[in-house]
Order: sequence, then C-alpha cells, then structure tokens
Amino acid sequence: ELMALEEADRQRGHEDFLTSHMSYLNDQIAMVNRYMVSKEKLKLHGELQTTIAHARADIGKMRQAIADFRGREKEKEVLKGQLAALRNYGKLRSAKIRQKQATMEFLQKTTTELATSGNVLIANLFVEI
Repeated sequence: ELMALEEADRQRGHEDFLTSHMSYLNDQIAMVNRYMVSKEKLKLHGELQTTIAHARADIGKMRQAIADFRGREKEKEVLKGQLAALRNYGKLRSAKIRQKQATMEFLQKTTTELATSGNVLIANLFVEI
C-alpha cells in the first residue's frame, strides 16, 4: 500500500509537472502569437503609412493641377481682354483711316472744284481784259 501511495504521489507530481509545463508552453505560444500579431500590425501600419504618403502626394499633384488650371483660366481671361482691346484698337484705326480717306476725298474734290472755279475766274478775267 505504501508503494501504491508513493507511486500515486509520483504520478501526481508527474501530472503536476506536465500541467505546469503545458501551461508554460501555452504561455510561450500566446507570446509568439502576440509577437506575430504585433509584427503583422507593424507591417500593416507601414503599408498604411506608405499609402497615406502616396495619397498625400496625389492630393498635392491634384492641387497643383487645379492651380495650374486656374492660372491658365486667368491667362485666358487676360488674353481675351487683350484680344478685345486689340479688336477695339483695330476698329478705331479702321474708323480713323476711313475718316482720313473721306477727308482726302473731300479735299481732292474741293481742290478740283477750286481749281475749276479758279480757272473759270481767270478765264473770265482774261475775257474782261
């Protein structure tokens, strides 16, 4: 009976040892799992940071494109204003040229009429003399 009790104690000690070793191994497995999860989180965090950096760069490019577009729109408006000013200047120049041509025609007509009148007067003078 004593031997049976000793054997039972030994078995219980062996079971206690196995139970505590199993607990230790489970703790080790949990620690490795936490490490792997942490490592995966770090990897995902790094990928997320890279994605965010790319998104920020894309946003910067979009903002620049919008600014460039707005700049071109402003340039277009300036060019439209300049073109309108040139058209108005061209219209004014054309009007001035037409006015000068009309004046020249009037002066030529008047000069011709004066010359004719002068010739008639001179002829009349000679006739009277």
